[in-house]
Amino acid sequence: MELPKLSIAGIIAGIILFFAFMILLFVINPRGVQTTHETEFKVTEEQAILDDARVKYPDADRVGIINVTEIGQGSSAYFQVKVRVTEQYNSTCPKLYHLEYFYPNQKFEPSKPELITKDCSLCSDGKCLIAFEEEAIIASLNTPGTGGVKQFVVANNAAPSVSFANGEWSVLWYSQNNSVKVVMTSSGFAENVTYY
Repeated sequence: MELPKLSIAGIIAGIILFFAFMILLFVINPRGVQTTHETEFKVTEEQAILDDARVKYPDADRVGIINVTEIGQGSSAYFQVKVRVTEQYNSTCPKLYHLEYFYPNQKFEPSKPELITKDCSLCSDGKCLIAFEEEAIIASLNTPGTGGVKQFVVANNAAPSVSFANGEWSVLWYSQNNSVKVVMTSSGFAENVTYY
């Protein structure tokens, strides 16, 4: 049995393909960086955790990852994934929960949920620290200087839109015809209430 003879053009084409393949591997995985569980939290793992939280909290309006922290090194490393879950976001008293997943150690069994917005009178005494949108929503109705805002919200069936910039929370309660904007400091001091 006679082996086929290789032409110089075939050999050159083979070498070019080999180097093109090696360059492609370098572009996909530069400097041989490991893309395993030990070095990064994959998008698919993040999505799986979010999907699990949505299944466990089917009434949630919002579900999101707050942060991911790698604990340990090598094969014993795992990720602590902090997840936020919000129910009744558009109400006057949204419920915010924090969950912690320890992945892959506990797979999809989160810690006991921590209820962050424990009562609907946040900042009513004028002393608080607003760290989350849901707290800003509650505080915009209860902070000293916001009298009448809650009545407006209930009477107009208004929904909130929240933003944070330069150390101030801004909560715009809007309905079809009217709106009111409450601007507060992070410590719950109402700086401005404007009706539109």
